[in-house]
Amino acid sequence: MRPERPNIILLTVDCLRADHLGCFGYDRETSPTVDLLAKNGVLFTQAASVSSTTHLSFPAMLGSIYPLMCRNRNEVFSGAISIANVLRETGYSTAAFHSNVRLSRRFGYHRGFDHFEDLAVYPHTDLVSRGLSKLMSKAKILLRGGENPKASGEEINEAVMEWVKKQNGDFFAWCHYMDAHVPYMPPAPYLSFFSDEKLSERRLFRIYHNMLRTMNEPETEEMGLIVDLYDACVRYIDDCVKRLVEGLKDLDRLDNTVILITADHGEEFGEHGNLTHHRKLYDELIHVPLIIYNLKGCRSRVVETPVSLIDLAPTLADLAGAERVQRFKGISMLPYIREGKRSRVGTISEADGLLKGKMLLENTRVIAYRTQRWKLIQIEKPYSFEMYDLKNDPSETRNVYEKNRNVARDLQERIEQHLEMIRTELRSSEKERISKALVKTRF
Repeated sequence: MRPERPNIILLTVDCLRADHLGCFGYDRETSPTVDLLAKNGVLFTQAASVSSTTHLSFPAMLGSIYPLMCRNRNEVFSGAISIANVLRETGYSTAAFHSNVRLSRRFGYHRGFDHFEDLAVYPHTDLVSRGLSKLMSKAKILLRGGENPKASGEEINEAVMEWVKKQNGDFFAWCHYMDAHVPYMPPAPYLSFFSDEKLSERRLFRIYHNMLRTMNEPETEEMGLIVDLYDACVRYIDDCVKRLVEGLKDLDRLDNTVILITADHGEEFGEHGNLTHHRKLYDELIHVPLIIYNLKGCRSRVVETPVSLIDLAPTLADLAGAERVQRFKGISMLPYIREGKRSRVGTISEADGLLKGKMLLENTRVIAYRTQRWKLIQIEKPYSFEMYDLKNDPSETRNVYEKNRNVARDLQERIEQHLEMIRTELRSSEKERISKALVKTRF
């Protein structure tokens, strides 16, 4: 008889910084529910995203592949295996709920899901009109009474609960909240949570307009208010998490459901010269929360060793009792959680470009290797290094590469080993592609 398997809910939050949650030491009450889940679950304090933007992070999260391995980012899972495929093959019902155009069917994210609910409001999803979609979305918000292109957390919850009610067997649901993404426009009751200023609709629109205008030259006089609004959005998300957990409890599904909470990347508030999130690999953008709640047979604990979201899909597969997927590049975190087996010394993050002030350097490969104490960022074109002592300089303001060349040498070797793995993988996939093409031509 097959042992009972848990239902699994993967809750991802766009743009959620780890250091803006109470369980990571934040001094504002932004996350009472998430903090409680962390206290009673497994909290990873050193989790790193594989990149700093949605389109580069999610292939790693759902497919355990690194961004530099993706030949066709317009159809990510045409040549990769999604965790949804793995879980569906093991007997799980699978569903996804989101409102981010980057995660739409157009990019292959529906693969493996029995139910794929895209709640975004945008007129087009093809590449040609992608820029138009963004402009339309912004215009709709700026027009009084316009429809917000992002579904709220409450709307996501409602769709999830309707689907869960219909499930009789094991299920996997991926839910993605967009409420912490720009523009930071929390529901009216949350506007006064962290700001004493009376914020009218007109004032919110002006703040958002100024953010767009000064994205690469942040205006410090409004930075405090921008952070207030972001934190209000985080608090709203926390309440949505609370209602999701309560909804599962009301349906008598909570006891046998494991909930994982994480983010695709963080958010920048001028720490390194920009607002929101761009192709950079500083901690405000890649240090993300990771919490596993209701994991049976595991006491609550805090894990301080580095983990990567490349390990998320293998961990989900392990939870479901699936066989190890050879094409996954990550490893399950469960052996470490349950048995204390050390899995990683450090984590890799990647970007396919670099934003420096107003200048975007396209096709500039950036790789970061992050340990509990050190981070080395290797930049190509022009070839350079940045190295930070995260223990003594968590804000990454002092490049200590020249003063710590011995430590840097070891981290450089780790990066080179990673790049060699990427090169080997790409050569192998190219051979496979050519082989398949030759077979087709014979017939």
